[in-house]
Amino acid sequence: MFMSMVHRCHTIPDNPDIMKKFQVDRGAIKFVLSGANIMCPGLTSPGGALDEEVLEETPVAIMAEGKQHALAIGYTKLSAKDIKTINKGIAVDNMHYLNDGLWKGIDLVAGGRGKKARRTAPMSDDVYLKLLVKLYRFLVRRTGSKFNAVILKRLFMSETSWPPIFLKRLITFMNGKDDKIAVIVGTVTDDKRVYEVPAIKVLLRGPKNASTAVNHFGKSPGVPHSHTNPYVRSKGRKFEGARGRRNSRGFRV
Repeated sequence: MFMSMVHRCHTIPDNPDIMKKFQVDRGAIKFVLSGANIMCPGLTSPGGALDEEVLEETPVAIMAEGKQHALAIGYTKLSAKDIKTINKGIAVDNMHYLNDGLWKGIDLVAGGRGKKARRTAPMSDDVYLKLLVKLYRFLVRRTGSKFNAVILKRLFMSETSWPPIFLKRLITFMNGKDDKIAVIVGTVTDDKRVYEVPAIKVLLRGPKNASTAVNHFGKSPGVPHSHTNPYVRSKGRKFEGARGRRNSRGFRV
């Protein structure tokens, strides 16, 4: 094969004008050349595009971008038009995306791909909440409704993370829908811009900071200016106890 290639190319130095300069991705060389390929070791894909429309059985030199020496020489196996046709309209300069086993990898920043920090299930063990999630999972899967998807996403959230809605926005949504019931996963916030409020049923929620869990939020117990309750297994005599204020011992919280 190589000897026949040399035999066919022996007229190229005598006729330098017939050599077409051709920039193409390394993965596309096998679609272009029918003869032996002479490539530099460690070749990186130069990219680029056709400098000139070439026909089949045309002597070509595949050039690296910004380089003067040829990376490969030979005769074209297909014309540029046929190459685009068999690749479903993909341009020659994009041929490295072909499904020919020459897919290129990507460099990821240390640590891998970014993880999406979002809930896929509620953290609460409330059986009624889990029944709601089960219902809306079914509705999202079988109906494809974006509204149901939003409801499901907000059911996953913690109670303190539920996005609030202003009263004015609620009135706007319910305009002309007197026979409908507004379902809101979140808090309805009062709006001073509204002077007249139509008849709307509102479910009030108690103060969220009244929860016992809030007592443990904040700075670590024991550091200065911390009023956070520590987590202890029990308040019995045989269990660890949180150290109180000791002004006489040079320690205070």
